[in-house]
Amino acid sequence: MLYTKEKVVAEKVMAKKANLKPSIKYLESDEMKYFVFSDIHGCINELNEALNNNGYNPKDDNHKLLFLGDAFDKNKNDSGMLSFLLENIKNNKLIWVRGNHEIYLLNSLKNKKAGKFTINTIKHLAKYYNKDIDDNNIDECLNILINNNLYDFINNNTIDYYELNKYVFVHSFIPFNKKDNTYNPNWRDISFGAFIHENGIKRVLKDGIKIPNKTVVSGHVGCHYGNIMKYNPNIIFGSKEFNKIKYNIEKCPKNNLNYFQTFISNNIIGLDGRCYETGKVNILIVEE
Repeated sequence: MLYTKEKVVAEKVMAKKANLKPSIKYLESDEMKYFVFSDIHGCINELNEALNNNGYNPKDDNHKLLFLGDAFDKNKNDSGMLSFLLENIKNNKLIWVRGNHEIYLLNSLKNKKAGKFTINTIKHLAKYYNKDIDDNNIDECLNILINNNLYDFINNNTIDYYELNKYVFVHSFIPFNKKDNTYNPNWRDISFGAFIHENGIKRVLKDGIKIPNKTVVSGHVGCHYGNIMKYNPNIIFGSKEFNKIKYNIEKCPKNNLNYFQTFISNNIIGLDGRCYETGKVNILIVEE
């Protein structure tokens, strides 16, 4: 049974006086610290460095990883990322919200056909299971992944969203009413599939779609979408001026790292630092 923090503290005091071990635990939301990140795309070294710099301790039972999707598919260290996922799922340290690149890979495995965004990832991951495989034989690479149950691993360990008292964590955005771009209170019961490519920052800043009393935390699109508005408050989202600034930032991302830091507003937090271009992995620490 779980109890409030105050009751646990009182019970600990009583147990100590009686020379006994405490028998009750905190509510998870009272003790858990979530380290949230998104859109790693195989940048495992950058991820590990960012987690270390932000105080993540894999041996601390109260530290939890919350990944908002897109593990692979940018020609980085896909094998290293797979090893990270396998280990942390096994140790119950990771919550994994699926992204569009997880869906691409699942479709390739299901249909036994490599796609535009998955062919290199399939080759890289096949090397994880068999370093001597001929990665020019894409069918053989696919069979290795299928035989090692990679489809089931991804499909069974990913979710559409994760929710805490004050936050909803998604890859891109929540389902909404597309006819008039308005909030749909039944979003939890709607398939996320048709919304997996949404620009959550745009939907909040431009269209005003908000979850009452919640903040959406998302990835999928670069933080610069929001930070352009933060640093240039007089321009209109999506205007010619906005797009010109966006073009210049994306042309030289490493020279504009300030635009790729975590974007925070009242109703949306963006985490995608486009690490495959910038080397920047944003970590959001949430304690409820």
